[in-house]
Amino acid sequence: MRTFRGYLNYLITTRLLFIYFGLCAFILSVDLMIYTKPVLDSRDGDPTALLAYAMLRLPEIGSLALAPSALLASLTVLAGLIHHRELVALWNCKVSPLGTCLALAPVAIVAGLLQFALDGEAVPRTLQRLYDWDVGEYARVLSNETADGSFWMRSGTDIVRLPQLSYDIETLDNLIVFQRSLNGRLIARIDAGGIHNEDGRWILTDVVRRTVKGPRVEKLERMEWRTSLPLEDLRTMAAHPSELTIGQLLRLVRNENFGLFPPHLYQVWLHQKFAAGLVPMLLIFLCIILAQRFERGGGIGLLFLKGLLFGFAFFILAKWSQALGEASYLPPLIAAWAPVIILAVVVGSFGFHHEAVMAPSVSAAEDGQENAGPEEPVLGVIKGERRETSDD
Repeated sequence: MRTFRGYLNYLITTRLLFIYFGLCAFILSVDLMIYTKPVLDSRDGDPTALLAYAMLRLPEIGSLALAPSALLASLTVLAGLIHHRELVALWNCKVSPLGTCLALAPVAIVAGLLQFALDGEAVPRTLQRLYDWDVGEYARVLSNETADGSFWMRSGTDIVRLPQLSYDIETLDNLIVFQRSLNGRLIARIDAGGIHNEDGRWILTDVVRRTVKGPRVEKLERMEWRTSLPLEDLRTMAAHPSELTIGQLLRLVRNENFGLFPPHLYQVWLHQKFAAGLVPMLLIFLCIILAQRFERGGGIGLLFLKGLLFGFAFFILAKWSQALGEASYLPPLIAAWAPVIILAVVVGSFGFHHEAVMAPSVSAAEDGQENAGPEEPVLGVIKGERRETSDD
């Protein structure tokens, strides 16, 4: 078994790396062909800008390519094992499909951890730098930006209007705060010429406060503003949830009283980053389970077709579920985890079905039964199928 594990892990690892790096290189080359001119123009024709752009793009490309690469690598390796009659030998040595999945667990876990690291840390950090660069498709356009260039944010029950997005709070001016009661009714409007921090307190200057009840207008030179907004970190609040790290998302999810986007959107992306780490592993296991039906050397094309169909269906389901979650039609937990759970159930049900079918045949072989009836399962063969024999 040790030799078998090493052999199978070596095949999957080498094939996965080859397909993964090849796919990343192809996508990156296409991206560079499209955006070469904007990238060079942004750095006054400096050719090193292309290298910097490529390094910043690699994590996002790698995140997108990892799961499809795991699927393709597993299918190509299993097709080779079927073609050389190696897979049927493994099955008939009492190595079940689930046993094969356990043997490939190290590779699958490493692929999952890589996916989690890319989605949770590497991609958000490089995306922030690309948006700061403001080149190509990364010219920052926020969904909460209005026609006049202003932005709206939540601060507890209050609504805050920023005339422009700036990562430096000291440069903000013409701030407007709409104070509301707990039931959402407007209490007052505050117009401030500027804002700054004094010993941990946010002070508004050149304030005009208009109350609804009264009505009354107050003009103040200074006014303390008690807010839940982390104004020292406007970058985090302004970024789309896909651009945030796991830690930043956890902070926004735990405190639903501030942010540029609805609370459920942060929750969807937080769960999505955790769920994505299981996808490469489950796709590898899926291919192993599907290969059980094609062990006798035929149907390699059908194996590829079924594997690609299952993979394509999963990716479509995951994107559809995520879109419903972002639109608040599904709870965030269900939107992120339902496709992964469905894939895990499919893999588990197929795997345990083959385990149940193979178990009686193994017992029969151990008892010395050489021939099985037409309805009895033979080693590694689905019930009702016969293994081809030779008259020699």
